[in-house]
Amino acid sequence: MPVFGQPAPQHPNPIIPSRPLAFAQPLKILAAQIATDDPVKIVAIGSSSTAGRPPVIPYPSRLETFLRQQYRKNDKDRLITVLNRGLSGEDAPEERRRLERDVLSEQPAVS
Repeated sequence: MPVFGQPAPQHPNPIIPSRPLAFAQPLKILAAQIATDDPVKIVAIGSSSTAGRPPVIPYPSRLETFLRQQYRKNDKDRLITVLNRGLSGEDAPEERRRLERDVLSEQPAVS
């Protein structure tokens, strides 16, 4: 399963990941859900890099588009939803406090 992780060689900013790479560990729950025709839900939690700000499209939206196209079925985009639970200015302790409410309560395939 791909993940964004390293910049393409021709990318003007070497810090921005721009091409899919494989995860080191398998995402078994996500893989099982994608193998079915059922909807798939992923929740992204984080701070400003997750929340995004204009004019940059936040990565959860880009990930959703990529996954829907990557796992098309019968020439139709899959119902794969990536919920954006990013809040600018937060650090890990604040994110941890809202993990149950904002992420786990959604029962995602990946969080």
